[in-house]
Amino acid sequence: MKRSVLYSGMIASILLGGIQSSVAQKPVGIDFFTQVRSVSNVKTIGNDVFFTIRQASTKDDKYTTNLYQLVDGKAKQLTNSGRFGGYDVLDNAIVFRTHVQATLCGI
Repeated sequence: MKRSVLYSGMIASILLGGIQSSVAQKPVGIDFFTQVRSVSNVKTIGNDVFFTIRQASTKDDKYTTNLYQLVDGKAKQLTNSGRFGGYDVLDNAIVFRTHVQATLCGI
């Protein structure tokens, strides 16, 4: 647990470096929220750290989520679909969870 908290802090500091703050305060708009990234699902396999990042997209009007790995202090993107469903660690391997979509038919 302590390792996950430590890694979460490291990841947050890396990601927050990309958001620039200004001295003069401006009204918060949609552009601000598209820069905010949330980190979750921090897991380790040995010394390897994996996590997901969720970010708003104005282009698609939804949130995108992808899997990343911490490599040499930098976040390396491992998936690019934006629809990453999640993952688990099993026997030192990553097992992907997928979204199952159902279509409701009219009667």
